[in-house]
Amino acid sequence: MATELVQLRESLDDAEKSDRQKREAFNSLFERERVGIGEALARAERVLNSDQLLYMNYASEITRIENSWNRVEDTHARSNAPTVSLAYALDDCIRAIGVVTVPASVNNRLAKLRVGLELNFHKIFKDELPGKTARVAILEELSRSSEINGIVDVPRGVIVSASENPFRRAWSWVLILIPPVGFLVLAGFTPQWLPLLGINLPPALLGAQGRLWFVGVLTAYAGGLLHVLLAAVRQRRQKSADAGTPFTALGNPSMWVHVHERSLAFYAVAIPIAAYVFTIINGALSGVFLLFVGYSIDSVLDTLVDRFDKIAPEGTKAVNEILAGQRS
Repeated sequence: MATELVQLRESLDDAEKSDRQKREAFNSLFERERVGIGEALARAERVLNSDQLLYMNYASEITRIENSWNRVEDTHARSNAPTVSLAYALDDCIRAIGVVTVPASVNNRLAKLRVGLELNFHKIFKDELPGKTARVAILEELSRSSEINGIVDVPRGVIVSASENPFRRAWSWVLILIPPVGFLVLAGFTPQWLPLLGINLPPALLGAQGRLWFVGVLTAYAGGLLHVLLAAVRQRRQKSADAGTPFTALGNPSMWVHVHERSLAFYAVAIPIAAYVFTIINGALSGVFLLFVGYSIDSVLDTLVDRFDKIAPEGTKAVNEILAGQRS
C-alpha cells in the first residue's frame, strides 16, 4: 500500500507541472490504485478483528490510515485533478503508514549495527518516505516511542544503535570506569614506577609525592568531564526551535554513555597519558594546567601527533642506518 501511495505522490508532482495529458494519466492511475488500496485496508481490518492483541496494538494506527486515505479520496473527488491539497493529503497518508511500518524496519537495521553506530534515517527511508517533512515527523514519533532500540537524534536525522539488554548497557559503565580507576591507582605509585621507565624527570618533579600525581590525573579527568558537560549545554542552547532537542549527555546520561562507550573508553586512556606527557614537558605539576589538558584533550592529542610526526623521520632514518650497517 505504501508503494502505491508513493507512486501516486510522484505522479502527482509530475502532473502538477505538466500538460493535460499527464493530468489525465494521473487520474487514471489514481482510479486503478484506489481499488488496491481499498482492498489492502479491508484486509488489514479483517486481520485486526481476528487477533485481539493486534487490535489492541494497532487499531488506532489503522484507523488513522483509513481516515487519511478517506481525506485523499474526498480531496480528489472535489477537484478531480492534481492539487496542493491532494499532495498534502497523500503526504499525511504516507506518514500515517510510516508510523506503523518504519519502527520494525528501523529495529531490524539497528540489530545489525554495533552499539554506537549511526543509522542515517533520511538516506535509508528516502524512497519509502519521499518528503523530508514526513521523515522528520516520523523521527519525532520515534523519539517518543519506547519500541526503538536506539537513540533518535531528530536534528541530525540519525538513529544511534543501542542495546536493549540492561546488562549490556551496564557493561558500558564498567568499560569506561576501569581505565580511570586503574590510572588513578597507578598515579598514587608514580614515584615508584616512573623512574623504572628510564625517564629523566625535571628537578621540580623529583620530589613529587604519589598523592600529588593522583590529584593531577584526577584533575585532568575533571577537565574532560567539564568539556562533556559544557558541550552538552552549548548544544541544547543552540538548537533551533523547529529541529527538536538534540541527544546530549544532559538528556539521558546513562544512554549517552552507553552509545558513546568506545570513544569514552579511548579518552579514559588518553587523558592520563596526555597528563603525564605534558606534565613532564611542562616540568611541574599544575592543577590548572592539567585541568585544561583534560578539557582540550582533542587539541592535546593533535599536538602530540604533530610532535611525533616531526621526530618520526629521524627515528626511522636511524633504524634504517643500523639495519644497513648490519647488512654490510
